[in-house]
Amino acid sequence: AILYSHHLLLYSMMSTTSSTRATPTSNEAPPSHVINFGCGHPDDALLPVQQIASATQQALLATPGREQQQWLQYGRENGNLTARKALAKFLSSTLYKSAEKEEEREEVDPDTLCITSGVSHGIQLVCQTLHRMYQRLEQQEQGNKNDKATKNVPPLCWVEDPTYFLVPAILQQSGFEIQAVRTQQHGMDLVALEKQIKVARTFHPDRLLVLYCIPTHHNPLGVSLTQATRLGLIQLCETHHVYLIADEVYHGVTFPLVVSDGNNATLTAQQKQQQQQLTAMITLSSPSSRYMISVSAFTKILCPGIRCGWIQTRNQALLQRIGQDGVLDSGGCTSQLSSGIVTALIQNGQLAAYLTSTLQPEYAQRCRHLCQCLRAVGTKYPFSFEFTEPRGGYFVWVQLIGAAKSIPPLDDAAFQSFCVSQYHVQFKSGRSCSTSSSFLSERFAYSMRLCFAYYDIPTLTLGVDRLCQAIHTYGTRTTTMD
Repeated sequence: AILYSHHLLLYSMMSTTSSTRATPTSNEAPPSHVINFGCGHPDDALLPVQQIASATQQALLATPGREQQQWLQYGRENGNLTARKALAKFLSSTLYKSAEKEEEREEVDPDTLCITSGVSHGIQLVCQTLHRMYQRLEQQEQGNKNDKATKNVPPLCWVEDPTYFLVPAILQQSGFEIQAVRTQQHGMDLVALEKQIKVARTFHPDRLLVLYCIPTHHNPLGVSLTQATRLGLIQLCETHHVYLIADEVYHGVTFPLVVSDGNNATLTAQQKQQQQQLTAMITLSSPSSRYMISVSAFTKILCPGIRCGWIQTRNQALLQRIGQDGVLDSGGCTSQLSSGIVTALIQNGQLAAYLTSTLQPEYAQRCRHLCQCLRAVGTKYPFSFEFTEPRGGYFVWVQLIGAAKSIPPLDDAAFQSFCVSQYHVQFKSGRSCSTSSSFLSERFAYSMRLCFAYYDIPTLTLGVDRLCQAIHTYGTRTTTMD
């Protein structure tokens, strides 16, 4: 019981469409403790409580006078300049750091940044602002031409299939129609996307088109776009005037590579290649790009409760219009105090140290262990798991092989209820992450998203064991009944 002391969280049973951000309701020791692989949270034991406490004191007490008072006052719509300068420095020196020479690295301009209260807030701000801009433009054009061809046609946003399961609601509530884009081994299928873009432009040449994607350590797939795909995606969007919203919240959760003594030269070359492949999308776009937009936050690299993130774009007209958002115009920056705390963490070096010395190596170890457990399943059970081992992020995307004849699709309510009630284990089904109109297709029927960030290694081991027992027992029971 001591082993699980900081994980004693019992989650109420949730349907496949409910949010995995439910608040723990009680503390109970195993075996009644449900191991919820569907939870996309950081581990409570890893949260930087002391660093946040000391940074808060630094922000409010270190320099008496105006410097400390600014964090308690209304803030500028796009965020305090001190905070944006600190963020720009952090992005340039830490998050966007690559294998390139330091003197060749582009420094982030603070004026390309807007402070938000997180990625979801950033996506909402960008989408609602773009929608307002195009509505105004449409009204002007229709007034001049009396052209009703595109009137009442909603803006369109493409999302990967599968994608982060809560983002469709944000897009739809911002007035967008959603279309799914097929994914391949390393993420988005550019050929399929290009066809869809051309069709959309053929029917409505002036329609507002947006693409939302997660280029690095994808949620839920766990994969990253290659360098060639990143460049091709940017070029495609620039050519066809498609706004590209890159959700780069997992970019900072890239694992350190383990270099074995016997293969140093090969792995060092591999490391350089992988670093290049994980270049942030915004740094690959043209300095004059109007269509490239990055949204990110300190959610995964610090803590979700800090509610501080950012939008980055070189489109100054868009940033100006974002600043005219009604909520920002009235209340100013939504993360004024928290951005001051983060600024202190950047300035004292604790954020970078926490990220590189604690989070990255710990998550890497947990991910490797979960993958080892999953690989061993085929030696013990009549089924196995197929997956690509992630190099960062929070999730492993798993395909169940060899069990389709004995158990129903993984989003089946009876099967999920059985897993929770009988084996105290839960997961995020693949279909619940799908945005395809053919929701009942077989493609994701036996896929699942497993989170390795929330639990320690012993709990991950126990969780895989419970999951396999649930699958095996349910399958055996079903076969016997037949």
